[in-house]
Amino acid sequence: MLLGLIWTYLVVPLAYVIGSIKLFFVVFELLVMLNKRKFRTRMDHLKRYGGKGTWALVTGASDGIGLEFCKQLARSGFNICLVSRAESKMKTVVENDLVQ
Repeated sequence: MLLGLIWTYLVVPLAYVIGSIKLFFVVFELLVMLNKRKFRTRMDHLKRYGGKGTWALVTGASDGIGLEFCKQLARSGFNICLVSRAESKMKTVVENDLVQ
């Protein structure tokens, strides 16, 4: 009888309070994360690292992240020095992807 009363009037309400607090913090962290994403601006590499004619050395430039980074830097006005292990892939990249 006493354990039933303790369970009903102490443990269950305490579990609701703890669960509510945890839910509040989870929702709060989610809102903070969404807020950071909403106001994130695209980095202007040229302003950050130098003016027109600045050189950038990109390794792994024949495919993947390196290739995409080269494209973005070229659009921003950088001179690019490409480094890759495969010469044939690099020639293809320079001829097809970067020359526009």
